Amino acid sequence: EKERMLEAETLNVQLEGIERRLQSLARSRVQARELLTTLDTLPTVVEGDEILVPIATGLFVRAKAGPGGSLFVNVGDGVTVEKSVTDVRAMVSAQIEQIMAQEEEGQRRFESAVARMGELQQAFEPKIE
Repeated sequence: EKERMLEAETLNVQLEGIERRLQSLARSRVQARELLTTLDTLPTVVEGDEILVPIATGLFVRAKAGPGGSLFVNVGDGVTVEKSVTDVRAMVSAQIEQIMAQEEEGQRRFESAVARMGELQQAFEPKIE
């Protein structure tokens, strides 16, 4: 009986962790989809257009669009590389697919843990004969 109680407590902690991870993944997916929408508007921007550039969450600076349709992507360690809008769009789309795969795996783990928790709860219920 003690082992089942310990397993139930462990499952409960795991369920909370999985739920937090799923929420984080959902936020990341939404942000990535918003980025795709923004990327789709870039072809309408021409050199010299005044644009708002985010420098932090909810904080923007006015800027003038430069030539070309390139974006600068942070690849880590403070290194940026120039990429086309098409390449960045493909990168973001691939990230969305990875996020969705992680969400599916997390959902499977969550459902498995919930099923096991149900089994444990049934074991705790008094048996009526």
